[in-house]
Amino acid sequence: MREDIKALQNQVGYSFQDTDKILSALTHQSIDSNSEQQRLEYLGDSIIQLIASELLFSHFPQACEGELTQRRSVLVCTDGLATLAQKIHLGDFLIFNETEEKRGAKQNPVRLAEAFEALIGAFYLDADLARVKKFLVSLWGEDLEKLTDSFLALNPKGKLQQELQALSSSSIEYHLISKVGKPHCPSFLVQVLWQNHSLGEGEGKNLKEAEKKAAQDALTKEFWKNLE
Repeated sequence: MREDIKALQNQVGYSFQDTDKILSALTHQSIDSNSEQQRLEYLGDSIIQLIASELLFSHFPQACEGELTQRRSVLVCTDGLATLAQKIHLGDFLIFNETEEKRGAKQNPVRLAEAFEALIGAFYLDADLARVKKFLVSLWGEDLEKLTDSFLALNPKGKLQQELQALSSSSIEYHLISKVGKPHCPSFLVQVLWQNHSLGEGEGKNLKEAEKKAAQDALTKEFWKNLE
């Protein structure tokens, strides 16, 4: 296991003074109920949020609060963190019990994201914020704008939220209008509301798809521009 830790340190580009910290970050509760992984995960989450916020604040000087929040969500969401974990092959080093292993825990995006947060927590405790920031920036890459814009283009709900937050703090609501069809093949119709106004509708095979299409419909129509 110590050789594995050395290999991971090479991926991170930092040699831990206390290798027990990195071992704690890699060890899931399924194999050790006293594992510090969850505590390190909590710390790492806060550190990643801080670094992402500072980085985006500097990189997008004209962006409003809503846009910065949405872009940060791209970087720190489960899929985003799982992608960073995959870049350093973190799954190869994680320690689970046999049951979790058979369930594919080492490739599970949620497990990867959790472990990555724990790793960052351990990294911060052993090093400092500046080194952690350098590591995260190297993984995100310099082209943050391309990264976040490409995701937002595929995320109409996030894009709609970004557009409307720039105008008002009023929340967006997605209401189910109808559910029809056979149980094995349903069809959902959803309406998106903002300030008691209907902005668009969408139909899909599940709620998630219907909401996404409703948001896209709203972005196409831009009814909010005609509201007083």
